[in-house]
Amino acid sequence: MLISRAIDLVKDFKRIADIPAANGPSHAELRRAYLRLQGLAREPGIVSICDYKVGYLDGSSMLQLFREIFVNRLYDLPITSQKPRIIDCGSNIGMSILFFKQNYPEAVITGFEPHPLVFDMLSENVNRNNLADVTVHRMALGETKGATEFYVDQKQPGALNMSIFQGTGQSPIIVPVGQLSTYIEGEVDLLKLDIEGAEEMVLRELADHGKLQEIAQIACEYHHHRDRNIDSLSKTLAILEEAGFGYHLDAYRPIYPTKPRYQQDVIIHAYRKLAR
Repeated sequence: MLISRAIDLVKDFKRIADIPAANGPSHAELRRAYLRLQGLAREPGIVSICDYKVGYLDGSSMLQLFREIFVNRLYDLPITSQKPRIIDCGSNIGMSILFFKQNYPEAVITGFEPHPLVFDMLSENVNRNNLADVTVHRMALGETKGATEFYVDQKQPGALNMSIFQGTGQSPIIVPVGQLSTYIEGEVDLLKLDIEGAEEMVLRELADHGKLQEIAQIACEYHHHRDRNIDSLSKTLAILEEAGFGYHLDAYRPIYPTKPRYQQDVIIHAYRKLAR
């Protein structure tokens, strides 16, 4: 465990060093935040990250969010607008929203998070850091409005694998469901999707209601083999292709040699090929 963490630290510090200096906080600030997060306990708390005060529900999930968003920069896409319109699906405690606001202070952001405790922390983080032009909604997203079972680990409310699909050790709560298409009026510079297996469903709903053409770029974390018996990445890519998007893919392969049916996060960065 210690060796693995040391290897991760070296790799992540290398990634931090490769971040262009003009993009957000300094390398020194990112390294200090990284080291500060290493010592967090599993209990809820508040920590300083790059000029933000961030409340969290569990330390290990907090570190994972920081690594994905601020170090690996999954959502660092070129946006030309000084006041971009960003939709953040799967906001969790708001780390992605903080990242967007740091890079685009005038961004207008709409966030969605269904878990009641996580949503409360998200709202507190938005208010605590005085983030202007940020609106958050407590709901899941799907094909129709209503309510659905949402599977969570009751012992670890900050876990990042909450989903409308049941996982090991998870039990259901009931959450409201909305249609993302009803929140899109006019051009959207970036749609971020990290919704633990519901990506295809939400993209299809947008396509069916003629809203995909309003979006310039999409950063989608596709959760391959959330159900280990289903292989349907091609359906998600087909929705994007039919709507006139190009894309490139990135995926982490943690298992050597590769084993059938293991879960894998595939990052899809999609961009509209046709002028809006």
